[in-house]
Amino acid sequence: MESTLKVPLMEQEQLEELLRILDEKGMKEEKEQVSGLAQYLDAMDTQLGAVLKELGDVKEQLGVIQDQGIKAAAVRVVAKVEGKVQEARETIHVLKEKFMDGVQRTVKNFREKGILTLAKTIDFLGLQKGIQKVHSQLSQSVLSMDRGIDRLGSMADELHAAKTHIGNIGRELAGKGSVKAPGRDVERGSVYQMQKGLYHLMGTMTGMKDRTEKMLSKMERLTEHAEHLKKPSIRESLKSIQSEGTEHEKNRKETEHDKHASISFFAAECMEFHNFGEMQENLTLPEAVREYQRIRRKGTAKGPGIGFVLQDQTIPDYSGIQWPLFNRREIAAEELKLIPEYQNHPLIKESVEELKQYLPELTKNEKQKKTPER
Repeated sequence: MESTLKVPLMEQEQLEELLRILDEKGMKEEKEQVSGLAQYLDAMDTQLGAVLKELGDVKEQLGVIQDQGIKAAAVRVVAKVEGKVQEARETIHVLKEKFMDGVQRTVKNFREKGILTLAKTIDFLGLQKGIQKVHSQLSQSVLSMDRGIDRLGSMADELHAAKTHIGNIGRELAGKGSVKAPGRDVERGSVYQMQKGLYHLMGTMTGMKDRTEKMLSKMERLTEHAEHLKKPSIRESLKSIQSEGTEHEKNRKETEHDKHASISFFAAECMEFHNFGEMQENLTLPEAVREYQRIRRKGTAKGPGIGFVLQDQTIPDYSGIQWPLFNRREIAAEELKLIPEYQNHPLIKESVEELKQYLPELTKNEKQKKTPER
């Protein structure tokens, strides 16, 4: 697998040989189809790598965002997109291996038997299903960015209005009249820079999605011809892609966490805007649970919860960020899944299990969710 991923498909010796054979046999259309597919896979691999790098640059901008609520929302957007882009690139890697396996079989058959049957040696149906998966992952990434851009703007507007509202309370207490909130300059500030970076990436990935759609329409003819000569099971093709993808995932190295990593907790009256309302920081988990229960008893909290701040130098992008652990009266599983480094971190895993001991209703809720309806 290593050689296929390091060397572009169009530079692979066996593909060059296959294209030469197709040319000599006068199979111009087949040559264009195979060449076009290889070029698409190469281009997508390169572009997805570039997108991941740009997402890394966007993450660096998070440090200048002062409001922890907006910062956490921005991290969620970037993490969700980054996860889908990484999945798409891994799918492309699997497809490149599948493609080259078919190329090798075709060349071998031709050398041994003089038979040149692309449809029987290259699994075009499986490749098409894999590319459809890439299209879905790209579509989800674009949608996440679009929603994220809107959400960040809305949160910035709410924060801007809230600051004026808080100022008016002070003015009224001082016997002065309230002032109307001025409009926020949407093209200034750290939120705008974050939106700008995401918007640029959204344009890039929309172009990749469009190219993928064109590739899929071209592959319709290849798939129809392949199905005519042999009728592979769609289910088997999908299983093949899934198993190869699972194997690829198994081979990924687990992150070696910082031995000196530490974790602290906070309890907030509002988990979306941590700075609005009461918030107690730098707590142990038992202390955070007690503060959370006290805040709830006040009866004024809107969306209270418990969060954590992980300090781990092996994951600098996600170190020192306020992140939800317990929200809406349940473990914040969806938020944790957005960042695999959090989901798999031993300190956070321990915290989840410990929290279940302090809040037994969590275990009860999990059992109720798992129990099928009768």
